[in-house]
Amino acid sequence: MFRAFFRLLLVILVPLVLAIYVESYNPVFWVQKQTAEYYFTTLFKGTFFLIEQKLEGLPEEEWETEVAQWKNEFGYQLSISSLNEVIEEFEVGENIYNGEFVFTDNDDTGHLIRRIGQSGAAIVLALEETDDEETQRAASGTLFLLKDYFSRTPESEWPKQIGRLQSAFGFELKLVDLEDLPLAEEELSEFRESGYTWEDEEDESSVFYLAMEGSRQVLIAGPTFPSTNVFYLLVSTLVVAFLLVISLALLSWLMPLWRDLKTLDQTAREFGQGHLERRVEIRKSSIAARLAGSFNGMANSIQKLLRSHQQLTNAVAHDLRTPLARLRFAVEMLESDDCTDEERTRYRKSVNNSIGVLEDLINQLLIYSRYSRQTDINHFNQSKLSVIVREEVEMQEAESNGLHCEFICDEFMEGRSVWVDSRAITRALDNMLSNASRFARSVIRVTLYQKSGTCYLKVEDDGQGIPVSERERILQPFAQLNNPERGASSGHGLGLAIVSQIAQWHGGTLKIFDSPLGGAGFEFSWPVKTG
Repeated sequence: MFRAFFRLLLVILVPLVLAIYVESYNPVFWVQKQTAEYYFTTLFKGTFFLIEQKLEGLPEEEWETEVAQWKNEFGYQLSISSLNEVIEEFEVGENIYNGEFVFTDNDDTGHLIRRIGQSGAAIVLALEETDDEETQRAASGTLFLLKDYFSRTPESEWPKQIGRLQSAFGFELKLVDLEDLPLAEEELSEFRESGYTWEDEEDESSVFYLAMEGSRQVLIAGPTFPSTNVFYLLVSTLVVAFLLVISLALLSWLMPLWRDLKTLDQTAREFGQGHLERRVEIRKSSIAARLAGSFNGMANSIQKLLRSHQQLTNAVAHDLRTPLARLRFAVEMLESDDCTDEERTRYRKSVNNSIGVLEDLINQLLIYSRYSRQTDINHFNQSKLSVIVREEVEMQEAESNGLHCEFICDEFMEGRSVWVDSRAITRALDNMLSNASRFARSVIRVTLYQKSGTCYLKVEDDGQGIPVSERERILQPFAQLNNPERGASSGHGLGLAIVSQIAQWHGGTLKIFDSPLGGAGFEFSWPVKTG
């Protein structure tokens, strides 16, 4: 179970991490970029047109100087760059040469770029605050307060004040001599001009350098806590919390399922070892409840089948014993020298009768075995059932001595085609008619009708009826009433068992009831399709 749990967790974790940390796998970033590109292109395409118009009368080498003079007039950073610089810095494609608008969002800063006519330069408009602007804006207030704090303290006290301030700041503060600044010549020149500067470290943290008034001392603040660390810490926390919730939810779902599957596995093992009475007992609300129900149904069917086969084996052994004993006795007598011609004739007849009983028993067993198997749809077809039943009833009346066989068919079923195994239905009807003719006094009634999508075939007689206590038993193989010594002439008790199997073959049932005629009634019903 834990292996399946971790596999499921991995399936959730990998796409989630890729979606959060790798932009190319996150559809949100793609949609965001497409939306931003359409928005800024629509918003600034007129601005780009006016810029090109204003630069049209100037030499190309003066464009950068001219645009620099407009810097304070724009809320975004505007610049002129060569096409080669644009392609290298922003990694744009060849479409920049076609005069199309190109939108990039490298380094979390959006840029709208367009080539100026057929020149080798392009207009670059930074649509968001640059990293330098963001850093300068974030640090300006702090640097102002630090400078003011030290201006009110004698220079000799500055090292002591550094110690006091250090505990209040989340990054290092220290004083160094101007000559010891670790700055390149360009940054050092900027520092001497403005009185402060900063450097960005590889981990995206920053180090600030602040000149102290009236002194050669320089305050160094940093490196600061990387801003990206805050983002990754937040994302990591959210991911861990999300995964924890998902894990607990999955665990709470998998644990009961694992317990129920373990119960099912244990029961299946015990059932396979011969404990056929074992059944799965789990809650109905469990996810595995349907599986457990299917297993219990299968176990019931197997147990019932094995019990039926055991009873069938015992019954077959009983029915074979009598004709075999008669055969053995007759053969022994025929081999005796004291046997007369009259006795030989009688014993030969007994041999033939015993062989006939055995053949009939084998045929009945084969028929019962056929309909005990799974339904074979190849034997089904559209058949006019009313015609088949009427022919069987008329044939039974012709063969019965003095019995009146009556057939009643409703108008709906008259001449209708029904999807059935016609041979099986004919055999079932023949068995029910034979059983009825054996006990009927004068009348046999056969009824065929359909109601609520179910077809009913009833056979009734005016005989002695069947006790309620015996109705379930006589549907079992080799069960007969008032016939302990079964033989070919009186049957082997397989007729009604075959009818019951044919009913199940059609997905229906066979019921026994008290007929209004005074005898027994048999109702063969099954769901059908009519045509």
